[in-house]
Amino acid sequence: MSKEYFSNEMLYLPALRSSKPYSRDLQKQLFLMLQHCRSMQQLSQLHAKLVVNGFFYKNVLITKLLSCCIASGNISYASLVFNQVLEPNTTLCNQMIRATFRSDMPGRSVYIYNRMRSKGGREDTQPNSYTYAFLLAACTKAGPNFLTQGEQLHCRVISGGFGSSIYVQTNLINMYSATSSDGISKSHMIFKEIVNPNIISCNSMLAGFLRSGNVLLANQFFHDMPAKDKVSWTTMIAGYAKTGMSDQALKCFSQMRTHIKPDQVTMIAVLTACANWGDLELGRLMHGYSCQILHGQKCLVNLNNALIHMYVKCGAIDDAFQVFTQMSRKNTASWTTIIAGLAKHGCGNEALDLFQRMQENDVENEKPDWLTFIAVLCACSYLGMVDKGLFYFEQMITNHRIIPRMEHYCCIVDMLSRAGHLNQALEMIKKMPMEPNFAIWGALLGGCWIHKDVKLAAQIIDKLMEHEPDKVAGHLVSVSNIYAAAMKRGVSQEFREMMLEMSIRKPTASSLIYMQGELTRNFQPYKTSEWPGSYCDTKQSCCYPTAGKPTADFGIHGLWPNYADGSYPSNCDSGNAYDASQIGDLIGSLRSKWPSLACPSGDGSTFWRHEWEKHGTCSESVLDQHAYFQASLRLKSQINLLQVLQDAGIRPDGGFYSIRGISSAIRDGIGFEPGVECNVDEAGNRQLYQVYVCVDATGKRLIDCPVLPASKCSSRVEFPPF
Repeated sequence: MSKEYFSNEMLYLPALRSSKPYSRDLQKQLFLMLQHCRSMQQLSQLHAKLVVNGFFYKNVLITKLLSCCIASGNISYASLVFNQVLEPNTTLCNQMIRATFRSDMPGRSVYIYNRMRSKGGREDTQPNSYTYAFLLAACTKAGPNFLTQGEQLHCRVISGGFGSSIYVQTNLINMYSATSSDGISKSHMIFKEIVNPNIISCNSMLAGFLRSGNVLLANQFFHDMPAKDKVSWTTMIAGYAKTGMSDQALKCFSQMRTHIKPDQVTMIAVLTACANWGDLELGRLMHGYSCQILHGQKCLVNLNNALIHMYVKCGAIDDAFQVFTQMSRKNTASWTTIIAGLAKHGCGNEALDLFQRMQENDVENEKPDWLTFIAVLCACSYLGMVDKGLFYFEQMITNHRIIPRMEHYCCIVDMLSRAGHLNQALEMIKKMPMEPNFAIWGALLGGCWIHKDVKLAAQIIDKLMEHEPDKVAGHLVSVSNIYAAAMKRGVSQEFREMMLEMSIRKPTASSLIYMQGELTRNFQPYKTSEWPGSYCDTKQSCCYPTAGKPTADFGIHGLWPNYADGSYPSNCDSGNAYDASQIGDLIGSLRSKWPSLACPSGDGSTFWRHEWEKHGTCSESVLDQHAYFQASLRLKSQINLLQVLQDAGIRPDGGFYSIRGISSAIRDGIGFEPGVECNVDEAGNRQLYQVYVCVDATGKRLIDCPVLPASKCSSRVEFPPF
C-alpha cells in the first residue's frame, strides 16, 4: 500500500484522479494514505488534500491526521490543525488533550477542555471519563500550581457521574499525592472508594505513599497487595533508594528476582541504590546483570545515565567515562552527569573540554540545560577560572536563554569567593533578582575564611543572625576562628560565648552506612575517623624516628572529627595553634606510645601540632587540646589493628587479600565495621591504604560510623610491605 501511494518523500495520487471530490471512495483512500504516512512532508501534503477536497470537517479524517502528527512528535503542528477545526468532537478533543499533557506544556490541556465546554449542550462534544483521566494526568504533570484546576475537575467528575471510573480514580490518586503536601490522605480515601482496584490503581497508591515519604505505610501496602507486577516491585525499589534505604532496596530486588524478571527500569532503581551505598563492587555486579537482561534490546539512555551516576558516586570516574563514550545515544542528562562527575573528581579541565564538545554537538535533546551549567560553573570554581566561569554564566543567559537560578548564583559567589574576589562576590549578591539564601551567604563566608577577611565575615554573620539564626552555629565557629587567626582572640571568644548564651550547637547530622550486611542510620555531632592505630601508610610518604617504627602499629593518625555526613566542619585548620604547655603531663606518654610520623621534629611534636591544628580544632566544642590528646592515647591502648589482621592471616607481605576478608577480620576483632580505603600504585594495583574506625563525640568509646568513605577498592587488594 505504501509503495502505491508514496514515492520517497513525494505524494503519488494516481487513484485520486478517478475519484470524485467529496466522494466516499476518495475519503477512504485518504484515510488509507494517512495510515501509511511516513514523514511530516507527506503529512502536510495530505493535510492540503483534505482541505482542497472538502474533508476538513470530517472528524474521522482529522482525528487520523492528528494521530500522525502526534506520533511524529510534532505537537505544534497538531495544535495548528486542531485549532482550525470548527466543530471538534469528543474523540478529537480527547486525542489533543492526551497529546498536550504528554508535551512540555501539559497545562494547555485545560484550555482544550474549556473549549469543549464552551460548545454548550452538544452531545458529541461532552467530556467523558477519558477526558477527565487525561486532564487529571495533565494537572499531575504540570505540578502543584495546577492543584486548584485539578480540584475543580474533581468536582466536575463527581457532578458528571464519572467518579466510579477506575481510570479517573487512579488519576485522582496520582494528582493529589503528587501536587499537594497533604494530598496522600485524600489519595487514600479515593483508593478506598474503588470497588475492585486493579494493579494500576494499586501501583498508583503505592507510588503516592512513597512520594509522600511514608515508607512504612508503603511497605505495609506493598506486602498487602493481592498481586504485584514488574511496576509494583520497581516502584518499591525506587522508593527505598530515594529515601536512602539502599539495603531495603537491594533486599527487595533480591526478592523480586524470585517472582518476576526485572527490566531496565528496575535496574535504574537498583543502580541508584548502589550509588547511594557507595559500593563499587556491588555496582559492577549490577552493571553485569543489567547487560544480561538486555537480550539484544537497545540499552535505555536512562539506564546508561544511572550507570554513569553510580560509577561517579563510587569514585570510579574512569569507568563512568567509559560508559559515557560507549553510549550510542545520549541526552542532556548523560552529558551533565559526566561533566559534574569529572568536576567533582578533580578533572575540571576535562569537564570543560567535554562541555565544549557538547555545545559543538548541537543535537536537540543533548543541549545544555540549567543543571549542565551548574556542573560547568562548579568546574570553573574548582579550577579557579573566574573569567571563564563568568563567561559561561553570561553565555547561559544570552545564548541559551536560561534564567539563572539560586544555584547558579551560589556557584558564581563560591567561585569569586574562593579566588579572593570577595567584594565582587558581594556585588553579585546585591544584584541578584531574588533574596539570597543561607547557601549564598555561606559561600561568601567560606571565602572570608580562606582569605581571613574579618570585617566582611562579621557583616555576613549579622545578616545570617537576622534571617536564619537557627542555622548559623557552624558559621559562628568559622568567624570565631577567623578572628583567632587574625590574633584577635578576645573577639573570637566573644563569638563562642554568644553560642553558649544562645544554646547554639552545630546541628546533628545523620548518614547511612553499611554495617554487617545492614544499612544503619546513625546520628552523631561528628565522626572521628582514622583514630590511632588505623592508618596504613603504604604510600611511603611519611618517616619515622630513629628508634624505628613501632612493630605493632600501622603509621598512626589521630582523631579526625567530621560531621556525620563525612564532611569537615568549617572551623578545621583554625588559628587556635597547638600549645605544648597544655599537654605537658601527656608528652612522655605521647613520645613512648605515639612516636610514628615524627619527622621532621624527631620527637613527634611537629606531627602533634599538625594533628591539633588540622583536625583537633574541629572538635573544640567538645574536646580542648588536653582532652583531644588524652582521648587519642586512651583509644591507642584499646586496639592493635595490625595484630588483628595478622591473627586472621592477613599480613603486609605484598600478597593480595580479599577486601571483604580484611573488613570481616577487623569487624570480628573489634566489634565494629571499618571503612577501608585503597590507593593505586604505579603498576595500577589497588593497595590497602587506610582503615577508618569511629569513636563517639567525647572520644571515649568506639561506635558504628555514621558514614564511611566511598570504597575505592577492588575485590582483592595488595597489602604491601612497609
